[in-house]
Amino acid sequence: MKHIDTKNLLRTLKISKTWHTRLSDCPGIWSTIRIQGHLGFTEADLAQLAKISHHVENLELLDITDKHFCEGALVQIMRGTYKKLEKLEICDCKIQNISNLILAVSRVASTLTKLDISDRENLPLIPFGTVLWMCQNLREFRYSHKVVYSKQSLGSFGTPFMSSLTHLELCMRGFRGDCLEEILPRCQKLRFLTLDGCRSSTFSLIHRCCPDLEILVFNQFHYQWTKSLLDDNSATRKGLRYAIVNLDDLSEFVPYLNEHRETIEELGISMNFFDNGSGFRDLGELSNLKRLEISYTDAHATLASLLQKSPSVESLTLIGCDLRNVGIISAIETFKHLNNLKMVNKCDIIYEDMQHLLQSFAQPLDGQRLKDIALIEGSFMDDALLHMLLDIRSLTNITLSYCRRLTPQGINSFCENLSRLPDFHTFVMLGLRCVTDSTLACLYNVKTLKNVTLDSLAAITPGAVQALKHATNAKIDCSDCYEASFAVDTSDSEEEED
Repeated sequence: MKHIDTKNLLRTLKISKTWHTRLSDCPGIWSTIRIQGHLGFTEADLAQLAKISHHVENLELLDITDKHFCEGALVQIMRGTYKKLEKLEICDCKIQNISNLILAVSRVASTLTKLDISDRENLPLIPFGTVLWMCQNLREFRYSHKVVYSKQSLGSFGTPFMSSLTHLELCMRGFRGDCLEEILPRCQKLRFLTLDGCRSSTFSLIHRCCPDLEILVFNQFHYQWTKSLLDDNSATRKGLRYAIVNLDDLSEFVPYLNEHRETIEELGISMNFFDNGSGFRDLGELSNLKRLEISYTDAHATLASLLQKSPSVESLTLIGCDLRNVGIISAIETFKHLNNLKMVNKCDIIYEDMQHLLQSFAQPLDGQRLKDIALIEGSFMDDALLHMLLDIRSLTNITLSYCRRLTPQGINSFCENLSRLPDFHTFVMLGLRCVTDSTLACLYNVKTLKNVTLDSLAAITPGAVQALKHATNAKIDCSDCYEASFAVDTSDSEEEED
């Protein structure tokens, strides 16, 4: 029953009096209530929820466009029916009266540990400072808004410290961080901090006020690898572990990074400026950095300098970067522990440098074993470079996406020879116009193949996919490859085997 959505759970209450009695007394199935606008919740549903609201610990109001229904949901909270409510999420709801929202939050402030308010355009800015002050037991607060920020929206703070708050996200248009002098000194136990639209000078304030900070997302989108990083047992109390930053200069960030150079494990950085490479001159060696992602920078000298300071990198992702600098290639070649390399979104690289880089992986340094390589929108990638991958015997995973210079003859020959890679098991092909049914047939003799992903391949047919499945017993994920009317089921059901 826990896996049935809230709308259908409410329907089960109407089956009979017996069902109603038994289900109403099951706290577990009502602990999380998710009200989504597109599911057609009614006033009658709200009345039903009021009867079981004493079980609810997590309430989510998502994409509700009915203003009267929104007000009714808030009034229900204001009446104190949600006595155990710990988590409240309000996302893209049309709320007419902000005062009712504030009153609703104040009614459950003593029990709330997580509050998430995000809106694209329906709500005016709320006084989030006042909300923070009211909810002294909050551990997580996320406020995301597309309306232009004004300092008046901060509201008023009380004097107490927010001693429980460990996770804070503030993302607003025009938000330059001018209210952080009010907020951060009161949140000295923060471990996860997201700020959007702030000046680089904010780093000194963060360093001064957030000694326990482990994860920082600064002027950048959340990356997949920031999820599930925070739990009660993950605190290191040793310093910053993960940072994702989008910078217009390095003057404040480099000193901040220097303070945490021995604890930083994962760094994602986008640099919107050009300099002569001096930006990281004063940066010490990032001896513990394992994962580095650099996106959309033309500051190739600065990029080379950062790579040279990161000798322990195991996973490197380069997105839309200018790599036309011999220092960049030399630095990557010296990564003794590199096992994952991704080059994404038309990275600019000299052809001969790419040849040299692949040759270095084929003749690795002691301990270097490149296992996973992804070439996405690689305009430099041709048949000759593709065949050089076959000399990197440690490869287990290969991703090729929208590499326009590959030919049918080149990709077919490559697939025929993949058995030269003794541990190869995962192959991803996306948007390759050169891939045909004959390409899939060339994979039949790759006995180690376990996973194949085929996406946006218009020239293959369902029959060829089925034939590959039966020839290799590999798990095949196939989408957007042929007309839906000809789609086949590639699941491993017993009925299909029979």
